[in-house]
Amino acid sequence: MCIFITLIAKASDKNVVAEILTDAGRRADLIDNPSLRLAIAPDEIQFLTTNGHCDCDTVLGCGAVEASAKSLEGEVRKLRRKKWSQGKIDRYIEDRQKAELKKAFSRDSDSLELWDGIIIEAHRRGVSRIGLFYKMYGGEIATEDFKPNVTKTKLSQDALRFMVETEITYFN
Repeated sequence: MCIFITLIAKASDKNVVAEILTDAGRRADLIDNPSLRLAIAPDEIQFLTTNGHCDCDTVLGCGAVEASAKSLEGEVRKLRRKKWSQGKIDRYIEDRQKAELKKAFSRDSDSLELWDGIIIEAHRRGVSRIGLFYKMYGGEIATEDFKPNVTKTKLSQDALRFMVETEITYFN
């Protein structure tokens, strides 16, 4: 299971978007996942932007790290049932948060600035509609079945940071 990032744009902007992604050090491989196809406009295409094995270290949605305390609540309850001491639980939480923050903010090829810059450059060059999508795939990227949500937002680093997995986010 790995995370992959997809960029969505109008087919008429294919060459411009591919050039921007390549210039930014990302790939621009066309894909056509049927689940995404159902959620996007008929004149839009999908670019797999992964530059390497996967995008598991992406900063997109890394704000979830900051919100992960809520997900820890359930784990803490389980650890208490296992009779862990409060000190041991505190150390576990601290270690997990440090690891998540390190993972979220120590990337060389992926940054909020990179994605912000890609979208700004696309808008500057006349790309009228651009969206990002990321998902943890358990199977084939081209065929995995899921139901993506769609949202629109103003471009900001916070909008990138708090993107939601399996949600296509279009940026104005």
